[in-house]
Amino acid sequence: MRLEINKGPDFTPAQWTGAGAGFFVSAAIARFLVLEGYLTKNWAVVLVSAFAGRP
Repeated sequence: MRLEINKGPDFTPAQWTGAGAGFFVSAAIARFLVLEGYLTKNWAVVLVSAFAGRP
């Protein structure tokens, strides 16, 4: 039995648009929070290390 690669359902154009808009909006909000001092400049390192830690 052969499995077909990349034959699953694809995103609709509206889903791609929503994903792109969400990416840029979340990046803008994160940048604003860094500039206002609510997040440290290395907040991504903190986030990644939090995911790397044990639950």
